[in-house]
Amino acid sequence: MVLPLILPEQRGTIEDALRAIFAEHSLPLFRLMEYQMGWLDEHSVPIDHSVEYPRQYSALCFAACQAVGGQPEAALSMAAALELVDNFFQVHIDVQEGSQERYNRPTVWWVWGPGQAINVGDAFHALARLSIMASAERGMPLDTALKAVQMLDVACLRVCEGIHVDLVYQERVDVTVDSYLRMVREKVGALMGCALELGVLSASASPETARGLREFGEDIAVASRIQEDAQVLWGEATIGETMGSGLLNKKKTLPVAYVFEEGSISQKRALGNIYFKRVLEASDLVKIVEILDTADARTYVHNTMKRLLNRALDRLNGLDISPGGRSDLERIAQHLTHQDP
Repeated sequence: MVLPLILPEQRGTIEDALRAIFAEHSLPLFRLMEYQMGWLDEHSVPIDHSVEYPRQYSALCFAACQAVGGQPEAALSMAAALELVDNFFQVHIDVQEGSQERYNRPTVWWVWGPGQAINVGDAFHALARLSIMASAERGMPLDTALKAVQMLDVACLRVCEGIHVDLVYQERVDVTVDSYLRMVREKVGALMGCALELGVLSASASPETARGLREFGEDIAVASRIQEDAQVLWGEATIGETMGSGLLNKKKTLPVAYVFEEGSISQKRALGNIYFKRVLEASDLVKIVEILDTADARTYVHNTMKRLLNRALDRLNGLDISPGGRSDLERIAQHLTHQDP
């Protein structure tokens, strides 16, 4: 049974908050942004495609806020900002990777071109910061708003650093397991950890709890990415992604890094011959999987994911969170790593 990451009432709350932000803007640029949010089609006709979007960062923010005794309403502006930043990165990554489709429809750059897509992405980032600062005018303490913006900016910089390293690794075959895990912690872990940290901040809980939940979120993000690595090769593509698109761009995933580091000479040579090709084709994915299978990389990936998941859950020990809050966080961790009962 797959449990929903965000509760229905929270889904409605965050969608209403996000739509309210866009309701204040009438320039054509915002119609492109609303397309990215799933509210319009490419002709600016209203639709409701957003139901396919996970809104996972707002869910994490709400869960952390409630776990430390806060009310979800206090985290609303931060939750909205996180979703806007997530879309900032989605738009830019689609351009960088040449992805033509996300969430079963054309990406922004594919419809309007890379120039407009970059503009849309940058606008998402600015709007996220403004949405937090605007909450200070509606009662949030100014120092809390400034701290929230700082946390979000630090996370964004870390994600950019992770993306930079990921792009560098596309043309290298000396990617180790440790270097891959460090890259993923920045690229996907920073924002997930920030979501939990902002939730704690909104409830004015202790810095120690904020740090503990941030580290919990980073571990879960890495475990989730590892699970997705396995799905790309041995299962179904995850929501919002195209099957095998990353590997065809020579992205290095954990099982590939594992074989390059720990595989036999013949396995390394066979895998290297594929990645040294100028352009990878769909048939190369089959060959990659065959090589990984000979090295039992699938078992290694599964064991690494479980180790990270268990470490994340252990981080909750000793934190000042409610039993119900811990249960919710454990449920989310299991959902994100596809370990639902």
